Amino acid sequence: MAKRPNIIFIVIDALRYDRLGVSGYLPSRTPVLDQLARDGQFYKSNFAVGCPTQISMPGVFTSSLPLDHGGYKSGIADRPRSFVEELQKNGYDTFGVSTVAWMSRLHGYDRGFDNYLEMIDMVQWLQASYSLLFGELIDRLEVGLISEADAIEKIRAEYPAILDQGMSFLTIQKKRPMAGAWRSVAYWEKRLKAEMKLLDTDPAKILTRKQAMGGDINTLGEAEVTDDMLRRAARSAHWDKRLNKYIFFRSKRRHYKGHEVNRQARHFLRNRSDKPFFMKLHYFEMHEAKLVVPSMTLRRAIDFPGDVLSAMRGRKNRHPVGILYDIGLANIDRQIGRLLKVLKSEGAEDTILVITSDHGMDTHHPNRGIGNDLQKLFFDEYLHVPFIIHGPGIEKAEVEGLMSHLDLGPSILELAGIEIPDDFRGATASERRKAPLDYVIAENTGRGWCDIDGKTIFMGVRTKDFKIVFQADDFKARERDVFDLANDPGEQTNLVDKQTHTEQRAYLMKVANERLEEIKRGRVATV
Repeated sequence: MAKRPNIIFIVIDALRYDRLGVSGYLPSRTPVLDQLARDGQFYKSNFAVGCPTQISMPGVFTSSLPLDHGGYKSGIADRPRSFVEELQKNGYDTFGVSTVAWMSRLHGYDRGFDNYLEMIDMVQWLQASYSLLFGELIDRLEVGLISEADAIEKIRAEYPAILDQGMSFLTIQKKRPMAGAWRSVAYWEKRLKAEMKLLDTDPAKILTRKQAMGGDINTLGEAEVTDDMLRRAARSAHWDKRLNKYIFFRSKRRHYKGHEVNRQARHFLRNRSDKPFFMKLHYFEMHEAKLVVPSMTLRRAIDFPGDVLSAMRGRKNRHPVGILYDIGLANIDRQIGRLLKVLKSEGAEDTILVITSDHGMDTHHPNRGIGNDLQKLFFDEYLHVPFIIHGPGIEKAEVEGLMSHLDLGPSILELAGIEIPDDFRGATASERRKAPLDYVIAENTGRGWCDIDGKTIFMGVRTKDFKIVFQADDFKARERDVFDLANDPGEQTNLVDKQTHTEQRAYLMKVANERLEEIKRGRVATV
């Protein structure tokens, strides 16, 4: 049997489909990605199954929808299998890099990896974990949906895993210090240990502090809330509101950069075995593109003026968010180019590249004002993402047919010559070229933790030319937003109150209700 191919799976966080030059965005800021798309297979109608990362990535790694298997709260930890496990079982040397908290081992994303490197800043991890555990917990407590005793019990049950994972990230940072981190490892160790002690002795004080201080993680471990702490929190909130309305003049978290991800890829390649390898690389910079002055290395400082000029050239909409996004886009494209040079220098240029994004993002669309409201993240700028396959033996193709992130795992297994598991919802890229989907689905349960039984379900169902966003209580769908994409590709005119397109609407309503019944049956099966 021929040796299985080497494969690198690249996830560029928050990369919109419509910002690639090959997608029609001019002037192009992505010459490297454009060339990879032209020389390989470029899938033009690929959609994420949700936004943001914690909702979308279960679809990629397990070919399942967000509300399958009890929902996305635990990532992929409770799902039957990841495509990476199939690669590992079939003899692949598997290596992964995560630079985002939602794709940590706590959420199951280390499954199938021989070596899974979590390059995650402590602040990023705590902010994400705080929002997941405490945000809705306090909302429910304040409106009387749960008691204080229930809230404390939930903290006792779920907070220890978050703190333990935080300590493991600090261990990684000791080995790989992150340049420019705002707080030292020793600072966070002290905070986490104090918080663990407080959790053991008096968890009610953690709840009280969280209610008073919101997301201020620098109060971690404090048993009492002081007037000085409240003044500092109010002052910080005041300046954040003024300075960070559209762009980030200051960021409360750091992230590992593309060149650091490339360095880990080089290290793996230099020490790889004779087995075929699978590498997953995650680049986070686009997600932080609104940061007006990105964290600088000398090399980045040299490139930065040219990126600014490139982002300004030919631009009609000069809103700062869009400009900063394009600056970040030029940089991440350059990092992919440098990865290609690493592959060549390490004798691995025969590797197949599979490139996508977890989701898109808003770069200042008129009249949106969505923020991070999960129940509204169904517009194409959040869900329409690139999908590129490039490498030896990959026939050039530009594919128009509809597909989704459910097809990513099967497509990678097909490239490796491995049978697709029966429980994967998706199909392979070659199958989608012949038989595209009639529709794609994205779904979530809104802000906070995923709760299929107790919260409204939001679902977007999209055909090639039509989209409806439904909301459902008691598993019965009703229309919320209706868009005729053929005549309104920017999704500016909501037709929900218009008596039009009755045939398309009836069809998508049927799809939505069938999916809701499936979720309902699946929820019963997982209890």
